[in-house]
Amino acid sequence: MQPFISRDISLIEHFARDIIDGLSKENNKKWIKPRYLYDELGSSLFERICEQPEYYPFRTETGILKRYGQRIFKFMDDDVSVVELGSGNSVKTRILLSSLLEKQKHVFYLPIDVSQEILLRTTHDLNREFTRLNTFGIAADYSEGIREACNISAKNGTMPERKFVLFLGSTIGNFEYQEAIEFLTSLRASMREGDFLLLGFDLQKDVKLLEDAYNDRLGFTAAFNLNLLSRINRELGGEFRETDFRHLAFYNTEYHRIEMNLISKTTHEVHVNRLGRSFSFLKNERIHTENSYKFTLEKMKDIVERSGFQIAENFLDHNNLYCVGLMFANH
Repeated sequence: MQPFISRDISLIEHFARDIIDGLSKENNKKWIKPRYLYDELGSSLFERICEQPEYYPFRTETGILKRYGQRIFKFMDDDVSVVELGSGNSVKTRILLSSLLEKQKHVFYLPIDVSQEILLRTTHDLNREFTRLNTFGIAADYSEGIREACNISAKNGTMPERKFVLFLGSTIGNFEYQEAIEFLTSLRASMREGDFLLLGFDLQKDVKLLEDAYNDRLGFTAAFNLNLLSRINRELGGEFRETDFRHLAFYNTEYHRIEMNLISKTTHEVHVNRLGRSFSFLKNERIHTENSYKFTLEKMKDIVERSGFQIAENFLDHNNLYCVGLMFANH
């Protein structure tokens, strides 16, 4: 199958509107949505972050999938189509696809990602690696992507109707509590009773372990965060200098979340040509770029049940650092 590629212009227009909205704020309330961290360069830098010894989430989630992959699919009596939100390079997904191909003759895989470049490379590599896999990449955000995945499934007579939706990497932690419920409720509305969701989420733990994960010694997380400014330069004609900002990530014990920011080193102004706007920054003013909430099992149970899902089983690593939960859609 040839990958579907959505029109990039809509993504750029969303980006432009969000930059105007977020950087126009004052009094340390500036923000940029975390989804914009993942352009082609950002995604490449995130792959390097995942290789760092401090960044436990990637290797821990990978270990859980390797250990429990076969057990996950024992819950599924019928064939399923695999839909993944925020697929990236699909490294961890290969573990699940390999297990599923032992159970099904053919597998349809629909990865959704905002980066067209990543999708083109990934779909090409996967279709070459797995001869009984049909990959159809969708370049879109989550909500647009899941709608397109449903359209593709409805039009394809050979694709299994039952869905197995993947949302890995603890991306659910980027949402505020109510936003997480609203997002999962919207996702549930696109699924049928009996469809499955595999959700990766990070657990509360020692503060030093958490903060080290977002401040790796070689500085890949800092480069990943600062790339947001370079992305504004590339796509919107911005005049940011990365050297005018520094990376700051710390754990907020009250809200149980990592907060990631860019801190202005000086008082200065930056013009963004495509927007026809300039934005002012005070010395030590923050641009908030990401929250990463850390959960208890009870808290996540509350979120998923309020969203119309039921937990089939939670899969944890030996040290209880991380969880991959298998959920099924309720009536």
